[in-house]
Amino acid sequence: MFIEVRNLSKKYKDQTAVHPLTFSIRKGTCVAILGPNGAGKTTTLQMLAGLLTKSTGDISFNEATKQDIRSRIGFLPQYPSFFNWMTASEFLQLSGQLAKMNKDRLKLRMNEVLEFVGLSNEKKKRIASFSGGMKQRLGLAQAILHEPDLLILDEPCQH
Repeated sequence: MFIEVRNLSKKYKDQTAVHPLTFSIRKGTCVAILGPNGAGKTTTLQMLAGLLTKSTGDISFNEATKQDIRSRIGFLPQYPSFFNWMTASEFLQLSGQLAKMNKDRLKLRMNEVLEFVGLSNEKKKRIASFSGGMKQRLGLAQAILHEPDLLILDEPCQH
């Protein structure tokens, strides 16, 4: 199994945000988490991405439970944040450097992902001038830039 989740939960003091969950995901599959507002979908995705500490349970990624796998995950949050004074290229350059990508590979991937998300003609423009949809596409470009093994999209179609 690609991902195994066993008894995963999240509590904040006396409030349970995520009741114990157990599920598995096979490699190469697309999975959606559905539920009403406040059901814990975003909290669950943040725990899977390693951005939020779980209260209980285990997450195994390709049989690895104890190692840090965040470098193998691409994450597009519900509301991506940007440095609006940067250009799209500068933002992806910074993202690739933070992901410790090889300089030549980063340059190639930046062009590939900007083309993929339809922003190659906008790469020199400041993010501040981008529409909401353009920012969402730039967020997707950042999430796939380092060719992650797991891509997590939180509310990717809300706009």
